[in-house]
Amino acid sequence: MSNFIDQKIKLAIDGAEKLLNKYEISIAPVDVEKIAGDMGIEVSRMKFSKDEISGAIKIKGKSGNPAIAVNEDHCKERQRFTIAHEIGHFILHSIDNFHIDSTEAVYFRDANATSSTTNIKEVQANQFAAELLMPKSMIVSDLQGGYKLNNSDDDVQIIARLAKKYNVSSQAMSKRIGNLVA
Repeated sequence: MSNFIDQKIKLAIDGAEKLLNKYEISIAPVDVEKIAGDMGIEVSRMKFSKDEISGAIKIKGKSGNPAIAVNEDHCKERQRFTIAHEIGHFILHSIDNFHIDSTEAVYFRDANATSSTTNIKEVQANQFAAELLMPKSMIVSDLQGGYKLNNSDDDVQIIARLAKKYNVSSQAMSKRIGNLVA
């Protein structure tokens, strides 16, 4: 089973890397809204009935155009992660191939889409988002350069500076670094 999950994670990482290469992105922060727009994905912000819902992606009606809705009440860093997560669903899970009728297919990013989830599609979309917003090559370069961690109280400040540079939360940056150096 682990090999299956590893393969799915690799697909997510490869998908994000291909997108970064396609748009020749080599500096942070990654402009996920521009990427979405270039891919023909409409991004809009709205209120959701439940705060734990971060966003959703669906194919709009008869036009067949993809659209991402983002919870406008969430902080900008979470909104960026949600957009990247939903782009991941679009690329990895054939959102563009859904048959649209009166019941539209929708993926929601909610409280169950955390890093501890066992839903492989959510795990993939989270990994895709992490790789897109915090590319391994850029993070490794930063950690080898001016952002060296040394297992001290300064690490919290370094992670906060990196989070600001990449326009992500300190929690997301800390988890990303942890996954890369593990």
